[in-house]
Amino acid sequence: MLLYLVRHAETSLNDANRIHGSINEPLSPGGHSQAKKLAEHLRLVPFTEAYTSPLKRAEETAKEVLKHQSKITLYVDERLRARNMGSAEGQIWEDVCKDLDKHKIEDEASLKKRLCEWLDSLIKIHTPSASTSSTPALLSPTYPVIGNVALNPFDLIKALPRPGMPRTPSVPSGGGLGSGVILVLTHQECLTALIDILTSSSVQETQSEPKSPIDLHVPEGFDFKSNIANTSVAILRVWWEEGENGLEARGRVEAWGVQEHLELMEEQ
Repeated sequence: MLLYLVRHAETSLNDANRIHGSINEPLSPGGHSQAKKLAEHLRLVPFTEAYTSPLKRAEETAKEVLKHQSKITLYVDERLRARNMGSAEGQIWEDVCKDLDKHKIEDEASLKKRLCEWLDSLIKIHTPSASTSSTPALLSPTYPVIGNVALNPFDLIKALPRPGMPRTPSVPSGGGLGSGVILVLTHQECLTALIDILTSSSVQETQSEPKSPIDLHVPEGFDFKSNIANTSVAILRVWWEEGENGLEARGRVEAWGVQEHLELMEEQ
């Protein structure tokens, strides 16, 4: 299974370096241009599912990407919404960043909790041993079957186009339980929180740090501390292996903060 984690395109608040939070602003003209470039960049990726934050800037970006794949249903999930920034919303970042606590923003533990719940539910739905006879409304994957053969998902997804690789049509992405190519549109602080959860050294859930549902491997060279640009793409590869408690999710970071399509915009 591949997870494409993408930040929404630009808004006028982004351009003015003002804090969004729960402000439900649509994309700016520049943001629409970014979203179109992103959509073209991902045009040949055969998504099987798509999820988005309920906020306009994420949903509009997701819909632009899916124009090339009209059969894919876009699911809206509240748990992917931006961090509530309280009274800091709409203000210039430099004016409030040193004293965010007084603005009653959503605490980091709450943010991580809801994001971890979302990711955990997604992983459980896709675990190969899970029954597909009934699935929750918010997470409704499809598992195409080719004949009666249980195909290895890696045989089908290893050649998928992704940022940084030549993009040519590939084989269908579905092929058994545990497979799928999933688009997720969310926000910078959510992506940062997700990678914090996934790379945490904690082996047990605590009040401030939820346990990661994926045992993630991070190859050398990835920088998770830099800002995540609008429409930047991260890719996680997920598979399952037998563990002490049955099948357990394993993962690997394939890409982080990729923005080739934005660089092409600047050159034009």
